[in-house]
Amino acid sequence: MSLNKIFNVSQRCTGTIDKNGYVTIQKIHSYDLVGAPGFSGATMQDLSKLLREEERQQLLKSRREKIEKLNNL
Repeated sequence: MSLNKIFNVSQRCTGTIDKNGYVTIQKIHSYDLVGAPGFSGATMQDLSKLLREEERQQLLKSRREKIEKLNNL
């Protein structure tokens, strides 16, 4: 079966917005496939990119924290 349709995503998440408007997602609670998303670029492909970027940000944060702890010894 072929739907020939791009799936859109609606997600519920928590995070922060800095003073420059940069959004950092801290946790994605859920996501649903929808016909009409709240944002035009909310496709499954974009979600997978977002998750990879979030993992990268968490890894960088963890490394910075470890380096800071070592520097304080």
